[in-house]
Amino acid sequence: MQRWRQGDWDQDPVVVVDDQPDNATPDRLTANARRMVDAAAEFEADYYLLIEDDLLFNFNLRHNLLNWQPLRQGRLWLGSLYNPQLEVVPDDTSWALRPSHHFLVAPAHYYGAQAIVLSRKALESVRAAWELYRSPYDIRLAEIAHSHGQYILMHTPSLVQHLPVASTWGGCQHRAVDFDPFYRA
Repeated sequence: MQRWRQGDWDQDPVVVVDDQPDNATPDRLTANARRMVDAAAEFEADYYLLIEDDLLFNFNLRHNLLNWQPLRQGRLWLGSLYNPQLEVVPDDTSWALRPSHHFLVAPAHYYGAQAIVLSRKALESVRAAWELYRSPYDIRLAEIAHSHGQYILMHTPSLVQHLPVASTWGGCQHRAVDFDPFYRA
């Protein structure tokens, strides 16, 4: 929370705590992610920012999101603010248009749910299809996006950085390759 409060967001996020006493497992983390998605649905909004713990934040996070073209134009379905060197969709030329500050990732090449932005429609679709998939949270989101014919828009530069701490469930460590704590749109 201290790192969150150093940025430009004017309120604390709603926190969903995994309070299970046993060791973290992918299934338990996915169940907690479901609780986070359900908690988000309790609020009426056009877009939802879902973040994990152990993050550094861009100091202008709110400003940058409010000025991100896919959000401003209402065309974002699912986006990520964290890029652990994901593969650009081969025919995507939007990455070359730096004012747009995004590129497309095919769902099959996506991982890392450190900071997800969901439209209301995407949030409803995720909730409706959640039980149809058995993969971890980040992969499940990508599979649901794919089932709706959607790509994942990646913000560039990354607006969050994963801290180099040991994974609670045994996954490999990864970091954003283009995190910029001072970037301001």
